[in-house]
Parts: sequence; structure tokens; C-alpha cells
Amino acid sequence: MLLAEKRSKGERENWIDMPTINQKKVVRLTLEKLGNNEIINKGDILEEVGYSETTTKNPQTIYESDGVKELLDPILNKMKKKRDMAINAITQDKIDASKAKELTDIVDTFTKNIQLLSGGDTERQKVVFLPSEIINKHNLNGTNTGSNTDSK
Repeated sequence: MLLAEKRSKGERENWIDMPTINQKKVVRLTLEKLGNNEIINKGDILEEVGYSETTTKNPQTIYESDGVKELLDPILNKMKKKRDMAINAITQDKIDASKAKELTDIVDTFTKNIQLLSGGDTERQKVVFLPSEIINKHNLNGTNTGSNTDSK
């Protein structure tokens, strides 16, 4: 049941029915791309649907909206159940028989898609901050002064 349907008639008159047409288009297009194994760029999807440039630069504002969450929640729940089924199907016998690779791929795919659709991180990146003294001492700023190079 959609949020708008849960409200009484009087409440609906003073409330924007959710999800909006554009939110429905975003979810449809996102799921279509997932189904075609296409790389998902949320900003590009929002642009294709017709959102402003400002919105496309901050796609989480749409993907984390109540309307989009409402549409994606049942799908995410199904994906989580399927992922759990795949995890439970990885038995020691299958690992020994090397069939676990296929199941692992399934688990990884579901996990990545669940993270993508629920707004979670889809990759981990490490960022290291170094004091400028160390950067300069070891010439880590991207310039080559020639002091550390061999002249042959």
C-alpha cells in the first residue's frame, strides 16, 4: 500500500501523494538497468528522468526519499531473502566441489545491489592523510625535483 493510500481523504488533500511520478520513473529505470547488468550511475538516471542538474549532482536526495524507499523496500526485502538463500546453499560439499564460486557470485551481486539501492556504500576506499613534512621529504606531492632519480 502506498503512503498516499494510507492517509485519510482529508490528509491526502494537504499532502503530496508519494511516490511521485518521477520517483516511480527513477525506480523503474534503476531496476531496468540492474536487470540488464548495466553500470548504475544514479545521477545519470536522475538526469534521464528529467531532474535538475543540482539534483543529479546529489542523487541521494531522491534515492533516500520516502517515495523511492517505499517503492524499493519490497524489492530490497526480496533481494535480501534471495541472498540469504544463496548463503545458506553454500555447503561444505559445494565448496569442496568448487560450486561455491557461483553461489559466492550470486551473494556478491545481491549484496552490491542491496547496498546500491538502499543507499549503502558500494565500495571501500582508503584515504590517508600525511603531514606536509613527510610529503615534502619523500616527494609525494607529484612533482619530481630530480633529487631522487639516477642520472645514467
